[in-house]
Amino acid sequence: MQRRREIALRMALGASPQHVARSILMESMVLAVAGGTIGIAGAAASSGFARTLLFGVAPQDPVTLVTAVALLFVVVVAASWLPARRAALIDPARAMRV
Repeated sequence: MQRRREIALRMALGASPQHVARSILMESMVLAVAGGTIGIAGAAASSGFARTLLFGVAPQDPVTLVTAVALLFVVVVAASWLPARRAALIDPARAMRV
């Protein structure tokens, strides 16, 4: 809703609906990669503290870290797909009138 005019202008200048949707999904993925990187770095930095709280799992267990990051990416794609699809269906002439 907040970027409606920007997206409408891109589409009026020739961007395809697929390009608009891909652009929005990629922006979300960049944020997910940044969040995953910060999360893994934070997990590595706090592994000494976490060791006392965990039972049966090592603080730097690669399977757990990869699973958490993969789940993050699945949630990001699921959460950004509907807004990306909605943005791809914007009518540029109608959005620019307001």
